[in-house]
Amino acid sequence: MDYREKYVLIRDRWDKEDSLLLTRTGIFLTVNSILLAAAQLNNSEAFKLAVAAFAAIFSLFWLLTSLHSYRIIKILYQKCHRLMPSEIKGIYRVKVLMRPNTVFGVLSPVLVLFAWLAYALLLDASAAYGGQNRERISFGNYGLALCMVSVFDDKAVKSDFNLAAETIKSSSNIPASAYKALETLVGRQLIKNYPAGQGGQIQSLKCLDLLHLTALEQLYRQYDPCSNPAAWPEPDKYRRQCRPGYEAKSGS
Repeated sequence: MDYREKYVLIRDRWDKEDSLLLTRTGIFLTVNSILLAAAQLNNSEAFKLAVAAFAAIFSLFWLLTSLHSYRIIKILYQKCHRLMPSEIKGIYRVKVLMRPNTVFGVLSPVLVLFAWLAYALLLDASAAYGGQNRERISFGNYGLALCMVSVFDDKAVKSDFNLAAETIKSSSNIPASAYKALETLVGRQLIKNYPAGQGGQIQSLKCLDLLHLTALEQLYRQYDPCSNPAAWPEPDKYRRQCRPGYEAKSGS
């Protein structure tokens, strides 16, 4: 077998390895897109961080497989290079270094890996920066006010809590159906048993515990107006209502 036949065989293997690298890159990019969509569809910060961690590990595996393929391609190139006429070796080296499939296949996992790491860091910083946003706090406060109206008999106290509830509701961007569901949750909380030492019920404690119910958090997330920034006509209002500590940070 002369050098031309050897070159054709090696070059054929090289092209197959190159195509495999490109195909694998397409598959990994598709999976990463699905993971990103899953993270965006769920409002849980813990879930988003878990997806980001898995995606980062997945992208690292992708990078390792791409580097392995690149190593094989490089070996095949070296074999081809030894069989080439000397006058075209220099030109061919440039073509190999700039081969689109190889460059794309190796750079893609690096960029995606850094993107997922940045995404996880931003999520972590957002969670650590300020906790609950104004909409979430208002939603809980409305439930507390509604609950207090039901447990106190004093007219002045009832009037004050009713006024607080109406003020919260009028300035909120949460739909009316969410408040209707919250009223049902308050009703369920009020029929729970909170016995006092000398008999009777500790009604106010039921209202205080309402703020810490998992069911309240789940209900808010179901109607969370901050989950869709595009729905807010005023970006600054979205930042004030949905970004914890925004005003303190901006100095406004």
